[in-house]
Amino acid sequence: MAPNSAMGHANRANVLLALGRTEDAHAAARQALALDPNDVSAIQVLVAGDDGPAGALERTKQLAAEVKGWGVLRVAGDLAATMGDETSAVAYWKQAMALGADDATIANLLAQLGQSGRIDELVAIADELPRLGERDPGLRWNVAAGYEAAGRIDEARIVFASIAHDNSAAPDVRGAAQAKLDET
Repeated sequence: MAPNSAMGHANRANVLLALGRTEDAHAAARQALALDPNDVSAIQVLVAGDDGPAGALERTKQLAAEVKGWGVLRVAGDLAATMGDETSAVAYWKQAMALGADDATIANLLAQLGQSGRIDELVAIADELPRLGERDPGLRWNVAAGYEAAGRIDEARIVFASIAHDNSAAPDVRGAAQAKLDET
C-alpha cells in the first residue's frame, strides 16, 4: 500500500521468508534496498540461510559488491561478532561508521571495544562523535561507560546526566543512569 516505503518492503520480505517463500522474500528485500541501501532488515533477509552465521557472512561479503552503503557492513560486523571474531566485527563496524552508520552500529562498535578493554580506542571514537546529546541513549551509555573506564569521570557524569534527563530514553535506562550519577 506504500510502494515507496523501504520499511514496508522489508517487513513484507521478513513475512515472506517466515512463510518459506524465499524467492518472493528476496524480491521484496531487493525492493527495500532499492529505496534504502542501508536497510539492515532487508540485508538480513537476503543473506539468511540454513548454514549458520559463517554462510550468512559469506553471502554478506558477496552482497557488499553490489549494495553500497553502511548497512551491509553493519550486518557483516554483527555476524562476525556472533561467530566470536572480534577483530573482524570491529573492522566491519568501523567501515560502516566511516560511511555514516546509524547509532546502533556505533553502539555495537563501542560496546565491543569496551568489552575487549580497548578503552583508549573507544574514547577516541567517542570524542569525535558530533551532537552526542542528541544520539541514541544506548550509544551515549557506551560513551559514558568508556569515559568512566578511562578515568574521565566529569565527562562520564555529563553523558550519564544527559541520559537520566532524556524523556525519550526508557525509564529503566534513565534510572540506571541516575544511579550511576548517584554513585560517583
